[in-house]
Amino acid sequence: MTLLHIARHSRTRSLSRLPVIVCLLLPIVGHANRQEPSARATLSLNCEPSILAAPWTGVDAVTCQVANTGPVQADAVLACEDAPAGLACKVSSFVIQSSPGTTAVATLTVSYAETLAPGRASFRVVARQGDSQTAQALTVVKDINTVSARCPSADEIRAINRDLRLEFDSDPTKGVMSAERCTESAGSRNLTVMQARVYRALATLKRLTFQEPLPWTRDPVYRWLTRTVRGVRFRDDIANSSCCGPDRLINVAARLQPAAAGRGQSGFGLAITDPASRMPTDFRMLGGFLQLLVHEARHRDGKPHTCGTRDQTISEMGAWGAAWAFQRWIAEKSAPDFVPPVIAAQLLQQAASICSGQICGRTCSL
Repeated sequence: MTLLHIARHSRTRSLSRLPVIVCLLLPIVGHANRQEPSARATLSLNCEPSILAAPWTGVDAVTCQVANTGPVQADAVLACEDAPAGLACKVSSFVIQSSPGTTAVATLTVSYAETLAPGRASFRVVARQGDSQTAQALTVVKDINTVSARCPSADEIRAINRDLRLEFDSDPTKGVMSAERCTESAGSRNLTVMQARVYRALATLKRLTFQEPLPWTRDPVYRWLTRTVRGVRFRDDIANSSCCGPDRLINVAARLQPAAAGRGQSGFGLAITDPASRMPTDFRMLGGFLQLLVHEARHRDGKPHTCGTRDQTISEMGAWGAAWAFQRWIAEKSAPDFVPPVIAAQLLQQAASICSGQICGRTCSL
């Protein structure tokens, strides 16, 4: 066989093998094209409540639902992130297992410290599965409304009772069922609506601080009050509140009567529970009571009225002057973002009413 024949024979043999090789490769390529991408879980997250009202200290429970709308089992990791200083968040179960088409539930325990700054803050709850995640932002509000809305703990009530003698000879809210009642089962004490409001107001007063001292005392207002008077007696046998007898008790006229319009109630604000009265149940109600205590306790400091039932000037810092300053200090000299604008506006309006109606000299300056 010549060399030319050998070369042609070799090339023919090589070409004859090529279709066999191609046939072997084609099924492999075709199989790769038919593979589907890996199935993944699809998670959704819903946590309630989404807006939290922070107390001075305490805890809240938040329920989070993690739904799996994907086709496979999902092991999601749940976590709290970006919490502000003074707030801690603990997850009841870090790993959430949910089957396709089901919803798993976890509880978040949110704890508040007094170091939490007033105002609005937020943190995130995040559910992660593999390299995918879903998140929800929760808002935290801390202001004079939120801190005064919670029932004081049993320990806080005991501390107030050591500082002040409270006698509830009259309580028009006995037997009234309301969400405002405090209960022992919730960590407080079993209190009527009026009693709960009294203790909530005093617990708030105990923590009130201002950016500068009040005009008539260098003490915090709660310390001044508890050093000045022995306590408070709530009565229905007097027409007007007054201070003080030898017992050093402020006598508060805790009476109710039908409103002049024929609907609702009028009288002692902390005892009003009829919805028709449209009495605000936030700090505006409690603030009116605290102003009354400041006014009456200032009489105990040896400050009688100097113009009939009124005062001659604000600058003498009598009972009306102290009430005027107390409301202005809350509105204008509290920590930033602690007093909502609607509360500050009403406090300043009430201070202006004292100036126009209770100060004979009509000069409202120190």
